[in-house]
Amino acid sequence: MKKLTIEYVRGKVEEIGYELLSEEYNGANTKLKVKCDKGHIYTVIWSRFRKGAICGYCSGRLKTIEGIKKLVPQHAPGYEVLSDVYINSHTKLKFKCDKGHEFLCCWGNFKQGNRCSVCANSKKGATSRLTISYIRQKVKELAPGFELLSTEYSSNKKTKLKFRCDKGHVYKSCWAGFYSTGNRCPICSGKQKHTIAFVKEKIEEAGYSLLSKKYKNTRSKLLLKCDKGHVYKVCFCSFQNGARCLVCHHISHIVHDETSMHNLHSYKIYVNRLSNVNFTTYYYLINPYKLKRSFTEHHLDHIYTVIDGFNNGILPQIIASPINLQMLTAHDNMTKNGRSDMTKEELFEKYNEFIKGEQNE
Repeated sequence: MKKLTIEYVRGKVEEIGYELLSEEYNGANTKLKVKCDKGHIYTVIWSRFRKGAICGYCSGRLKTIEGIKKLVPQHAPGYEVLSDVYINSHTKLKFKCDKGHEFLCCWGNFKQGNRCSVCANSKKGATSRLTISYIRQKVKELAPGFELLSTEYSSNKKTKLKFRCDKGHVYKSCWAGFYSTGNRCPICSGKQKHTIAFVKEKIEEAGYSLLSKKYKNTRSKLLLKCDKGHVYKVCFCSFQNGARCLVCHHISHIVHDETSMHNLHSYKIYVNRLSNVNFTTYYYLINPYKLKRSFTEHHLDHIYTVIDGFNNGILPQIIASPINLQMLTAHDNMTKNGRSDMTKEELFEKYNEFIKGEQNE
């Protein structure tokens, strides 16, 4: 197989509205520097990018210093980040605790509960003098809105106390965990397994509908329908972190003026991006024989073509859905020459059957 050139890779990157900043390409595992359409700069290997890997900052997978500054109060009320640069979870960041002490700690350790060492050392000398009244007062200071429900306290560090959070959830935790590590309500933090009723309620609060009938954990994929009727999959953890309908996000950049080639270009970019994501998600459905996808061997083809989809006002997620994707040899795809191999009615019928099947999973 002929080795790809940097010009070819740059062209593919620009097809989805991104910009390639790297000047060299040395194979599928080459780390490339890319700038997304929102201006975020990140590195990704070509083999992952061509399969649909989008910007980690836009998807919420990668953290920024701005994002961390918003998360810190959730982990430790009263704390703040003084640093302005963040590289990764091992970067030493400067924090200021709720007592004004400044200290250095990496984000990975902070999330695990490492807090101000000055406060921790001063607390050690007072643990033996703790009373239930003192703890009740500290709960109000450390977590406004929380309430201590227990009426007795043993000096044993493992003694479980009963708390009620500001959302009304009642749970138990030892005082050391509540005070020093910032462990708060396990239901609000997502550490306690949710019920399908709880998940449905949270999703509906955002104006979305839950189509899945079962819930396993925060990482399991759920089938959702947004307020515009678009159906897509997302895990509850990502949804809680702000991940919403990708169709709505990207289609907002497409102005529906069918006479404009710029809008056709935008439509193609989004369809190609969604198609690459679906090719990875539904790989064995689209490519059961594991055919090698490349410019010279096999192409990912749209049975009902992209240009017909644009001309007929069909939503990008329908054109890019697994039921409209197939593997064709490079020769067959090129000689197809814009021909749709099924009707619009067949496309909608198959798409509706596919969505029904997804709902029944």
